[in-house]
Amino acid sequence: MAIDLYVSTSSPVCAYVLILAKRLGLELNVHTLSIRNKDNLKADFVEMNPQKTVPLLNDNGVILAESRAIGMYLVNKYAPDSSLYPQDVEKRAIVDRLIFFEFASVYASGERMFKAYTKLRYPSKEEKDDALEEMRTVVEMLRGKIFLAGDSLTLADLGLCTSLEMFFRQDLSSGFKDLELLREYYERVNAGMPEIQDILSKTMDELCDVICRCKRIIEIASSKPEQPPK
Repeated sequence: MAIDLYVSTSSPVCAYVLILAKRLGLELNVHTLSIRNKDNLKADFVEMNPQKTVPLLNDNGVILAESRAIGMYLVNKYAPDSSLYPQDVEKRAIVDRLIFFEFASVYASGERMFKAYTKLRYPSKEEKDDALEEMRTVVEMLRGKIFLAGDSLTLADLGLCTSLEMFFRQDLSSGFKDLELLREYYERVNAGMPEIQDILSKTMDELCDVICRCKRIIEIASSKPEQPPK
């Protein structure tokens, strides 16, 4: 039976799972939710996932939220010998650390900037500085390496690529000192996992459309003269 996956088409974390599933050759029943229309708050979805988040996986009764946990599960179950998530305890521990760092720090800093727009405000200087600092940390972690965990492409690289795409598209990369190093790394990962561009570029196009709509609303609101108190 195919695996049920609930996604939003503008979500990089959903793209992460879709890319991995395609890489592993898995058959999916993809259910597209509109977060804007609050599909994730409907009773039947909340019953499956009290977190009210996407992606959500239902693999014949095994229900999982959180993109990186879903990724670990899919490789463990359907491709246990894959170097994407090595079986060796020490190698896996390194990959785990990098996955958690990437998601909790790098992705989170980009997401905070995106959420600023959805709250109809521009990201603050502090939010931008935090995102840039995370990228500087990534640069130091990549120096002298082919991929994040060494010579082999892993789940950590897939996650980092989704975060980098957000970085490249959010007006932060201009003038960044080590931009070329990040782009070269990004191209290496894309060459090793061509499924990334097939899916991620469409997701990011939709995400950028959302940001552009929010920017227009912010600009219109800021151009209106203040109304005198009644």
